[in-house]
This record gives sequence, structure tokens and C-alpha cells, in this order.
Amino acid sequence: MKTISAIRWRMSRNLLQPAVDFRLKLELALELTALHLEEAVLSSEKKLALLGIFSDRGLVGGFNQGVAKYMLKFAQETQSPLREIHLLILGKQGRNYLMDQDYSISFSQPLNIIRVPRYEHIKRLSQQIRSFLSEKGFDSLYLFYNTYLSVTQYQLVRKKIYPFYPQSKYLSQDKKTALKDSFEVLGSPETLYKSLQEKHFSACLYEAVIQSFMSEQATRLRLMDSATTHSRETLKKLGLLYHKKRQERITRELSEVISASIVEGTI
Repeated sequence: MKTISAIRWRMSRNLLQPAVDFRLKLELALELTALHLEEAVLSSEKKLALLGIFSDRGLVGGFNQGVAKYMLKFAQETQSPLREIHLLILGKQGRNYLMDQDYSISFSQPLNIIRVPRYEHIKRLSQQIRSFLSEKGFDSLYLFYNTYLSVTQYQLVRKKIYPFYPQSKYLSQDKKTALKDSFEVLGSPETLYKSLQEKHFSACLYEAVIQSFMSEQATRLRLMDSATTHSRETLKKLGLLYHKKRQERITRELSEVISASIVEGTI
């Protein structure tokens, strides 16, 4: 298991930077397209979806419990009589943990990752989630997951990905004014913007799943390494104990033989 986790961690690490670059390019495209749209009016968050990314498998210590507690703490802090909050879950361990705690789950799907996260698979999951959000009339969606820092460390993250509004992250106001006249959108800007938003949602989810998967594999690798070290130490102690008991038995048997010989007068 230790070797498998190491391989999966290494393979998923190679996917992370391309996923980040893809998301950043989509955000730039969204900001450029937004130049040809009326300024968006931020909607009130009356119906919130909190989406937690967990692991499908166990043996990861407090990895999943940390995400669940972070989600529930945010839900308690933002709860109000005028606000409706729903829990959405990706990963079997998150569903099991929250159901054991008697929490209501509005949406749940296993990740079913084979070897490493694949974009096409996560894209299908993101489409299911977006359809659910649209059907149920949610105003916002927040992601909760563990982001990878190092083999020995990960960090809990909360990120709003729906709806996404460009925040002038890439273009200054002067550049926006210049580009608005020189940059032209073929077809409907609204249609293009909607399509880019859907791709951006999938890209954000894909990046988050990779981060979570890397953190999961690093955690399992570390725990298995500790377990292996502990097992070796235990086997060493048991070996010493065995030889000690064996030596005591041999000594006792020799003493009995010598004592019997003395009694019989053969010594």
C-alpha cells in the first residue's frame, strides 16, 4: 500500500500545474469576455451549497474528519433564519462520517478515482453538480478540501466557485478600457461567457480534487511509513524477547539436568 500511494502521489503531482494553468487561462478569458457584458449584480446568498471533497478509502487518520468539521463550522457561522444551507459530498468516507453524525446530505457521489484523477471523469461529476444547483435554485457553492503543501503537511481550504465573477485579477482598468474597443467577441458574449463559466467550474473542481488526492496519498504514505517503522521495532522487540525466553528455558533445563546428575551421583 505504501508503494502504491507513493506512485499515485507522484503521478497526480504531475497533473497539478497543468490544471492550475488551465484554470488561470479560463479566468483571463472570462475577464476579457466580461468587458462586453453589463456589470454583474451580486446575488444574495439565501440558498448555499457546501461541497466537501473527501477520500473514498480510509487509513488516512483525521484527513476526512478535518474537512467535515471545517464545513460544519462554516455552516454554523453563516446560518440564519433567512438562509438555507445544504451539504454536498464527493467521496465515500465523507458521506459515511456525516451520516454517522446524523447530518442530512443533499447530494452525494463517490469519486471513483482509478489510479489518478482524470479531467473527463471530474467534468462529468461537475456537470451533475451544476445541474443539481440549477434545479434546486442555489445562489452559491463553496468548496471545502485539503490542499497539498508537502508530504508531511496539508491545509484546509474554502473556495467559492459558483457563481464566478471576474475580480480584475489580470487586467487593470486602463487595459480594460483599451481592450474593450480592440477586443471583439464573435457571436453572443452571453453564450460564450456561460460556456466559459461551465468550463471554469469543472477546472476548479478538477484542481481541488487533484489537491485533495495528493494530500490523501501523502497522508497515507506517511502513515504507512510510520506503521512499517513501528512494525519493525515491534518485531525487533519480539525477537529479543523470544531469544531471552529461549535462553532462560535452556538455562533452566541445564540446571535441572545438572541437579538430577548430582542427586544420582553421576557428577
